[in-house]
Amino acid sequence: GYKVVIVGDVDHPEVKALVDIAPKKVIVVRDKLEAGAIRFNKNDRVGIISQTTQSTSDFLDVVKAMSENGPKEIRIINTICNDAEERQRLAKALAKRVDLMLIIGGKMSANTRRLFEVCKKILRNSHLVETEKDLKPNWLKKSSLVGLTSGASTPDWVIRRVIERINLKLKKQNAKLKFKTKNLGPKDRAILNFAL
Repeated sequence: GYKVVIVGDVDHPEVKALVDIAPKKVIVVRDKLEAGAIRFNKNDRVGIISQTTQSTSDFLDVVKAMSENGPKEIRIINTICNDAEERQRLAKALAKRVDLMLIIGGKMSANTRRLFEVCKKILRNSHLVETEKDLKPNWLKKSSLVGLTSGASTPDWVIRRVIERINLKLKKQNAKLKFKTKNLGPKDRAILNFAL
């Protein structure tokens, strides 16, 4: 049989359920550092799956670290959700084009936190906001191009309130909004471009 490795957060409900139904002892690793600390015997066969909200790059980093630890065979099953993967890809692309990246959603949401993590790797000026009340005025003062993305379960009304609060703050700063695009739906994202 295979030793099963799950890439994810040990406290996440999805990972807990996978551990509960696995036939044998399961190893849960959060990242490549934890994966690199695990040693296998030369005859070990390892199966690697992932929490569905993991980023593909983090998952592949773990696979690489595991492959360097000596198992005879590694079987990789990509269990990352296509929608989560697509959101992360779009968020990365957007983070490369803006000065400020806002990720809207629950701080306890694995999907939202993962979006934040992938954006933060690209753009240090990335912030996770649960509601419009989390916006800090100084974020907008230092930026002229803002990207927005949200977790899969973030309600549209929360996203709209964040956009409305940004518009209000811009008006108070006498900023002129050059253009605004938004696509609220399965892959909600927006770019706000303004000049102070």
